[in-house]
Amino acid sequence: MSTQRMSPRPSRQAGFTLVELITVILILGVLAAVAIPRYSDLQGKARESKVRGIAGSLKAAAGIAKAQAVATGVSCASATAGTVTLEGRTIALNHCYPQALTSLTAGILGAANIESDGPPTSRATVAGRPPSPPAPPAPSVPCLTSA
Repeated sequence: MSTQRMSPRPSRQAGFTLVELITVILILGVLAAVAIPRYSDLQGKARESKVRGIAGSLKAAAGIAKAQAVATGVSCASATAGTVTLEGRTIALNHCYPQALTSLTAGILGAANIESDGPPTSRATVAGRPPSPPAPPAPSVPCLTSA
Protein backbone atom coordinates (compact mmCIF):
# COMPACT_ATOMS: atom_id res chain seq x y z
CA MET A 1 0.00 0.00 0.00
CA SER A 2 1.33 3.30 -0.97
CA THR A 3 0.73 6.20 1.22
CA GLN A 4 0.28 9.57 -0.29
CA ARG A 5 1.54 12.44 1.59
CA MET A 6 -1.04 15.21 1.95
CA SER A 7 0.58 18.57 1.79
CA PRO A 8 -1.37 21.39 3.34
CA ARG A 9 -2.39 23.93 0.74
CA PRO A 10 -2.55 27.55 1.65
CA SER A 11 -6.13 28.72 1.54
CA ARG A 12 -6.59 31.40 -1.08
CA GLN A 13 -9.50 33.76 -0.92
CA ALA A 14 -11.48 34.02 -4.17
CA GLY A 15 -13.79 36.92 -4.99
CA PHE A 16 -14.18 40.40 -3.60
CA THR A 17 -14.66 41.61 -0.08
CA LEU A 18 -17.85 43.28 1.03
CA VAL A 19 -16.09 46.64 1.34
CA GLU A 20 -14.86 46.46 -2.25
CA LEU A 21 -18.33 45.61 -3.55
CA ILE A 22 -19.98 48.44 -1.61
CA THR A 23 -17.34 50.88 -2.86
CA VAL A 24 -18.00 49.92 -6.48
CA ILE A 25 -21.77 50.23 -5.98
CA LEU A 26 -21.35 53.69 -4.43
CA ILE A 27 -19.15 54.86 -7.31
CA LEU A 28 -21.68 53.59 -9.87
CA GLY A 29 -24.47 55.33 -7.96
CA VAL A 30 -22.66 58.65 -8.01
CA LEU A 31 -21.91 58.32 -11.73
CA ALA A 32 -25.55 57.48 -12.45
CA ALA A 33 -26.76 60.44 -10.37
CA VAL A 34 -24.56 62.76 -12.44
CA ALA A 35 -25.13 61.18 -15.88
CA ILE A 36 -28.91 60.64 -15.84
CA PRO A 37 -29.91 64.33 -15.52
CA ARG A 38 -27.30 65.33 -18.09
CA TYR A 39 -28.59 62.97 -20.80
CA SER A 40 -32.27 62.71 -19.86
CA ASP A 41 -33.50 65.31 -22.36
CA LEU A 42 -31.79 63.97 -25.49
CA GLN A 43 -35.11 63.15 -27.18
CA GLY A 44 -36.37 66.70 -26.73
CA LYS A 45 -33.15 68.12 -28.12
CA ALA A 46 -33.35 65.75 -31.10
CA ARG A 47 -36.90 66.88 -31.88
CA GLU A 48 -35.87 70.52 -31.58
CA SER A 49 -32.98 69.94 -33.97
CA LYS A 50 -35.29 68.24 -36.47
CA VAL A 51 -37.70 71.20 -36.38
CA ARG A 52 -34.82 73.64 -36.85
CA GLY A 53 -33.56 71.59 -39.79
CA ILE A 54 -36.94 71.61 -41.52
CA ALA A 55 -37.31 75.35 -40.82
CA GLY A 56 -33.91 75.95 -42.40
CA SER A 57 -34.97 73.90 -45.40
CA LEU A 58 -38.13 76.02 -45.77
CA LYS A 59 -36.15 79.28 -45.57
CA ALA A 60 -33.63 78.08 -48.14
CA ALA A 61 -36.39 76.90 -50.47
CA ALA A 62 -38.15 80.26 -50.25
CA GLY A 63 -34.92 82.05 -51.10
CA ILE A 64 -34.18 79.76 -54.03
CA ALA A 65 -37.73 80.11 -55.37
CA LYS A 66 -37.55 83.92 -55.17
CA ALA A 67 -34.14 83.94 -56.87
CA GLN A 68 -35.52 81.72 -59.65
CA ALA A 69 -38.55 84.00 -60.04
CA VAL A 70 -36.41 87.15 -60.27
CA ALA A 71 -34.02 85.46 -62.69
CA THR A 72 -36.84 84.40 -65.01
CA GLY A 73 -38.49 87.85 -64.95
CA VAL A 74 -41.60 87.06 -62.89
CA SER A 75 -43.32 90.21 -61.59
CA CYS A 76 -43.08 90.34 -57.80
CA ALA A 77 -45.68 93.10 -57.46
CA SER A 78 -48.63 90.77 -57.92
CA ALA A 79 -50.03 88.35 -55.35
CA THR A 80 -50.61 85.89 -58.16
CA ALA A 81 -47.25 86.37 -59.79
CA GLY A 82 -47.10 82.99 -61.47
CA THR A 83 -45.01 79.91 -61.05
CA VAL A 84 -41.43 78.70 -61.20
CA THR A 85 -40.10 75.21 -61.75
CA LEU A 86 -37.67 73.77 -59.19
CA GLU A 87 -36.34 70.24 -59.67
CA GLY A 88 -39.23 69.34 -61.94
CA ARG A 89 -41.90 70.66 -59.57
CA THR A 90 -44.06 73.66 -60.47
CA ILE A 91 -44.15 76.00 -57.47
CA ALA A 92 -46.99 78.51 -57.14
CA LEU A 93 -45.78 81.98 -56.10
CA ASN A 94 -47.19 84.87 -54.08
CA HIS A 95 -45.12 88.06 -54.47
CA CYS A 96 -42.21 85.89 -55.71
CA TYR A 97 -42.29 83.63 -52.65
CA PRO A 98 -43.75 80.10 -52.60
CA GLN A 99 -47.36 79.99 -51.51
CA ALA A 100 -48.29 78.28 -48.25
CA LEU A 101 -50.36 75.55 -49.85
CA THR A 102 -51.43 72.29 -48.28
CA SER A 103 -50.26 70.50 -51.41
CA LEU A 104 -46.99 68.68 -50.94
CA THR A 105 -45.88 69.44 -54.50
CA ALA A 106 -47.00 72.95 -55.45
CA GLY A 107 -46.21 75.38 -52.60
CA ILE A 108 -43.44 75.89 -50.10
CA LEU A 109 -43.50 72.21 -49.12
CA GLY A 110 -42.85 71.23 -52.71
CA ALA A 111 -40.05 73.78 -53.02
CA ALA A 112 -38.38 72.36 -49.89
CA ASN A 113 -38.98 68.72 -50.94
CA ILE A 114 -40.85 68.01 -47.71
CA GLU A 115 -43.09 64.97 -47.86
CA SER A 116 -45.57 63.61 -45.35
CA ASP A 117 -45.17 60.21 -43.73
CA GLY A 118 -48.91 59.72 -43.45
CA PRO A 119 -51.92 61.60 -42.06
CA PRO A 120 -51.60 65.30 -41.15
CA THR A 121 -50.85 64.46 -37.52
CA SER A 122 -47.89 62.35 -38.63
CA ARG A 123 -44.24 63.31 -38.98
CA ALA A 124 -42.88 65.15 -42.01
CA THR A 125 -39.48 64.45 -43.52
CA VAL A 126 -37.22 65.91 -46.14
CA ALA A 127 -37.57 63.98 -49.40
CA GLY A 128 -34.80 61.55 -50.17
CA ARG A 129 -34.02 60.86 -46.52
CA PRO A 130 -35.53 57.89 -44.72
CA PRO A 131 -37.84 58.85 -41.85
CA SER A 132 -36.32 58.44 -38.44
CA PRO A 133 -37.94 55.78 -36.27
CA PRO A 134 -40.20 57.02 -33.50
CA ALA A 135 -38.42 57.58 -30.22
CA PRO A 136 -38.86 54.81 -27.65
CA PRO A 137 -40.65 55.75 -24.44
CA ALA A 138 -38.42 57.04 -21.68
CA PRO A 139 -37.61 54.42 -19.06
CA SER A 140 -39.13 54.99 -15.67
CA VAL A 141 -36.62 55.39 -12.88
CA PRO A 142 -37.89 54.43 -9.44
CA CYS A 143 -37.26 56.98 -6.73
CA LEU A 144 -35.88 55.70 -3.49
CA THR A 145 -37.23 57.52 -0.48
CA SER A 146 -36.66 56.87 3.15
CA ALA A 147 -39.74 56.28 5.21
